[in-house]
Amino acid sequence: YAPLWGIEAHEVGGANTNLIHFNNGLYALEEAMAPLKFSIDSETGEMRSDGCEDFQPGTWKYPMCAHPKLDRRTNQLMVTGYNPSLPSGEIKYGVYRDGKLEND
Repeated sequence: YAPLWGIEAHEVGGANTNLIHFNNGLYALEEAMAPLKFSIDSETGEMRSDGCEDFQPGTWKYPMCAHPKLDRRTNQLMVTGYNPSLPSGEIKYGVYRDGKLEND
């Protein structure tokens, strides 16, 4: 896939499927896009988009499924992702602990 005006294809979407709190961040998720990090102003209550990112910027290059699994005992977040534009239909699996990608 090719970037569109500097925006990668997996950074475009509605981020309207799931919300998760992980590694001191709040993320809105949608199938097949990067997590959309956002914050809420404590004084005004206004919500602000901080942009698309993975949980450790630069480590996950795929769209992410909107239903990661969090093990609260170990603080591990298990994620899957796929890139439908690749002919192989490659599926990725990764585990984050404390915000760092342990494996992919």
